[in-house]
Amino acid sequence: MSTDYYNNQVNEIAQQYLSVKFEEVHSTWSQHLTPILEKPNASILDIGAGVGRDVKRIAELAAAMQTPS
Repeated sequence: MSTDYYNNQVNEIAQQYLSVKFEEVHSTWSQHLTPILEKPNASILDIGAGVGRDVKRIAELAAAMQTPS
């Protein structure tokens, strides 16, 4: 697959990806986020191969864990 294909299809690909919730896309591993995010000074590396939806959700989860109930 060439970059031309991606460049020509980027809008359609992004819409397909965004049409599915984070939890559905990452159901096989997302349960491991809570123990990681509970650790002091936890770090997550986002490779940046998408539109930012996943890192946004991870940041929301981390912020919710830092907010006192």
